[in-house]
Formats: sequence, C-alpha cells, structure tokens
Amino acid sequence: MNTKLLTFLFLSLTTLIACNKNDDDPSSPAQLSTVATSGTWRVTSFIEDNRDQTSTFTGYTFTFSANNAVTVVKGSSTVVGSWATGTDNSKSKLVLAFASPSAFEELSEDWLVIENTGTKIRLQHVSGGNGDTDYLTFERN
Repeated sequence: MNTKLLTFLFLSLTTLIACNKNDDDPSSPAQLSTVATSGTWRVTSFIEDNRDQTSTFTGYTFTFSANNAVTVVKGSSTVVGSWATGTDNSKSKLVLAFASPSAFEELSEDWLVIENTGTKIRLQHVSGGNGDTDYLTFERN
C-alpha cells in the first residue's frame, strides 16, 4: 500500500511540476503570446549585419493580433504580416513573416527571445548564411 501511495504522489508531483514549469517564465511561448497581444509596439532597435537599421521603422506601430496577424501602421501606410511563437532547441522564439515591402522582409525571421519584460521584447537571429547575428527590440507604446 505504501508503494502505491508513494508512486501516486511521485507521479502527481512530476505532473504538477511539468505542467507549471513555464507558467512564470517571461520568455515562454505562452507568455510571449500574452505579452505581444497586449497593446501596441514600436521598434526601438534593429541591428542587421552590424548596421543600425532602427530608423527604417521609426513611426511604425505594430499590433500583434490573437489570430497571428501583425498589422503595422504609419500614417496612411499599412503593412500586414503574420507572427507565431514556438521553441528552437528549448529556447522560445518569435517568428515574423512579411511578404513586402522589402524593409519588412528583413524582419521575416525566426527570432530567439533573449528578454521579455512585459514592456520590452529583445530578440536575436543568427544568420545561416554568414553567421552574423541580428538584433530586434520591440517596446510597448
């Protein structure tokens, strides 16, 4: 009887830990989705190929919808793309996809999450071609 009770307790505890291990992790895919869909965002840093390209996105407002659409607006200009979260080698990632214009195509990558504070999301992408590391930071408006 004690063996059955210990086995039950062990399995219950293991299940509880496995189910809750990422609930409080701010960079988990679930938390990233929750944060991204809360409010609007702006690019505060975009470093590509060791060049600061942040000004390309000045004035644009990014809205991440629960249906995985991302809408970017600046004045009367609107760009629509898609987004998703996931993991890559146990690290959370944000996947962005834009068909056009070309400046937004540069954001179309699978970005690893390096920080998620709830008001700032810092991302990095290591190029498969030349090994350069690009960085992208969103901050809540």
